[in-house]
Amino acid sequence: MGVLSKTRLSSRGRTECFCAFCREKRKINLKKSISLVNIIQAAAISYLIMMALWWELDARVFFIFAVCLSVIEILILVRWRFAVICPNCGFDPVLYLKSPEQVVTKVQAHLKRYDDNPKSSLSPSPRRNLPVVIIKNNEARGSARG
Repeated sequence: MGVLSKTRLSSRGRTECFCAFCREKRKINLKKSISLVNIIQAAAISYLIMMALWWELDARVFFIFAVCLSVIEILILVRWRFAVICPNCGFDPVLYLKSPEQVVTKVQAHLKRYDDNPKSSLSPSPRRNLPVVIIKNNEARGSARG
């Protein structure tokens, strides 16, 4: 699974998992591509469009079917892409694999938006489960030794 740690798959295709950064439990949709149900939906939509436009069987329905499949595939990918971003801390595991520096700026911007929002003052802070980073000062060590 990579950066996301899967715990349980529900019947609706949603999975309970933990954020790799803030360790909050959340539900995401793991479906990244079309299934048989989506193909049947695309066929039904293209049939209905064909009947609404030409009122008879027409070969142009195959083009409409291909367009419907493409649109459904794109929507499923976009839904998955937005679902993997943690709503608590703003951590994006897909972007982390490509560029960790961009993830740092996104998480900092998310936490700043949270701090600036007056409605968030009564809700639990997303910082409560964030990992603590201890920066060791190498210069202080070097001067102490010598």
